Amino acid sequence: MTDIEREALIKRLQEGGSAIPLASLSLAQWSDLTLYLAAQLSKSRIGSALPGSPPDDLTSSSSE
Repeated sequence: MTDIEREALIKRLQEGGSAIPLASLSLAQWSDLTLYLAAQLSKSRIGSALPGSPPDDLTSSSSE
């Protein structure tokens, strides 16, 4: 499954899963899609869990 095919499938799933014939996917395509979605979820969770730098105005007022 290409990146373009995968993204198109995901977009259509977001719009309404019943429009997608998921039953027609091969086992390899299901596996590919599942691994891709798991990786995206993992990246999303890791990105949101990392603390960001505080805004400049907060760091300067706390050091005064």
